[in-house]
This record gives sequence, C-alpha cells and structure tokens, in this order.
Amino acid sequence: FAPPENVLFRANELGYEVASRRASPRLLYGTSVTFRSAGRDRDEVGFSYNLSAKGIYVRTLAPLDPGQEAWLELWPPRSDRRVRLVGKVVWRRVYGQSETATVPPGFGVQLTGGLGDDLDRYVAAYGLLGKANE
Repeated sequence: FAPPENVLFRANELGYEVASRRASPRLLYGTSVTFRSAGRDRDEVGFSYNLSAKGIYVRTLAPLDPGQEAWLELWPPRSDRRVRLVGKVVWRRVYGQSETATVPPGFGVQLTGGLGDDLDRYVAAYGLLGKANE
C-alpha cells in the first residue's frame, strides 16, 4: 500500500540494477520545483521524483534538453526555506511509450552549484532524508 510513484520508482530501480553503482543513493522525494534554462525569464513548474546528493530528477511535460544549464528552486527535505540550485541537464525523458515506461517524463540534472550556500544546504537536507529512511 504505497503511492503509485513509490511503486514505479522501486520497480525502476529493481529492473535496472544500477543502484549499487551510484555514488549516492537515489531517494524518493516529492516537492514542487520551478525551473528554467539559464538566462530565460519564464519559469516552468515541475515536481521532483527522486534526488541524490548531486542530482535531481524533475517530472514535467516540458523537459529541458541535455546539455542545457538549468536553474532550479525547490524545498529540500526537512528545510525551513527553498534553495536555488544550478545544474547541467544530463538526460531527458519525453512522454510516450518506451521500454522504461515506469519512469515519468522529465529530466535529470547534475547539480553544479547554488545561490550562496544553497547547494550545501541541499546536500545536508538530502543526508537527513537518507538517515530518516534507514
């Protein structure tokens, strides 16, 4: 008895056996995310699907293209304020049929920085979420 995204996330992890090769585990965490490609004026809205210490997967029907620099703003786990992060889009999944249909459409971002100490605060919040899941 779990929300559908939890079941899909776990099925995806089991199906690809990549979790053991990750530098940090992916943790399921849902929060709204505003994002845009660097230099743009208009934000898009997405929803986080999972996150790691240095990355995040954003669910959206308007995914950014790989190679783009992304600006993101979101509430980290157990945080009292939002963080502004910068990253590079490393892959995207568009809506449609595929062999990995359990993954919602969106894009994966490798985090490279943040406003002030926001990246450090994000990493610390990720660590707290990981400890809560142990």
